[in-house]
Amino acid sequence: MRRIAGLVLLLTFAATAAWSQTVIDLGPGGGVRSKTWKDYERDGRTPAQQLADSLAYRDCLTRAFNALATDSLAQAETLFRRALKLMPEQPANAIVHYELGLIAGAQNRYREAADCLTQALDARPEMADARRQRAYAYLEMNQPERTLRDCNYLLDDAPADTTALFLRAAAEVKLRHYPAAQRDLTELLRLAPGHLNGRVSLAIVKQRLGRPREALEELNRLVTMARGNADCLAARADVEVELGMIEAARADLDEALRLRPDDAGLLLQRADVLTRGGHRGAARADLDRAVELGVPRASLNAQYGALNRR
Repeated sequence: MRRIAGLVLLLTFAATAAWSQTVIDLGPGGGVRSKTWKDYERDGRTPAQQLADSLAYRDCLTRAFNALATDSLAQAETLFRRALKLMPEQPANAIVHYELGLIAGAQNRYREAADCLTQALDARPEMADARRQRAYAYLEMNQPERTLRDCNYLLDDAPADTTALFLRAAAEVKLRHYPAAQRDLTELLRLAPGHLNGRVSLAIVKQRLGRPREALEELNRLVTMARGNADCLAARADVEVELGMIEAARADLDEALRLRPDDAGLLLQRADVLTRGGHRGAARADLDRAVELGVPRASLNAQYGALNRR
């Protein structure tokens, strides 16, 4: 609530500050002066109309942040967009665009999230949180090059930014720049030794670099240390498949899906393992369930086809 109150105060101040706006007069004898009635008329609004818009703007923001506090994302989004329409030129709208980006990201609307965050950064390039969120959105949109650019920008100013290091390493993995990813993850773990996702990612990178047994040893430790973590189990299953340990991989994925039964990615991973093990009926059931969860049927043609070839 303290964060919300602070943002409301900031935005309210920005809205009310509009009343003392100045004009730079470029005509003969001109200079910096306060706005007059004629300037407001040229804006298309009288001072009374601008006051009414400012009060409505402040009300929208207060209600929007209250809605965020109760996780009413749709209501908050509507109110933020209404505020932008009321006063589109407010400098504090960078924060409004940032909040809209967070809402879109939370709902997996990553392209829209990136657009909103870009508007925030166009106004305030120094907003590190907005740049981190945009880097993540680009990663989810499978645009790792753009993720790299944002992370490089962040790390130029703050080399110890662990979030930026992790995101950059994830982008490097997508681009198959494995030595670079290893360097970033090693530095991340030097700064934050307990970073579980960093340790899992480093094990995956070791596997990609042709060291699967070393990766398996690390993942064995992580599965023991972080019991009940489906990501650790899924990562270990992937290494086990590479090493020909099909039954061990199936056991790990059975447990991972017990923890996250509606995870389409895990279902597809287990379907592949089941197919390798000759369990075609069970593999088909996993593929069908993934389709029910929203995976396009056409994108699974290769996996369905593999059931008929084995």
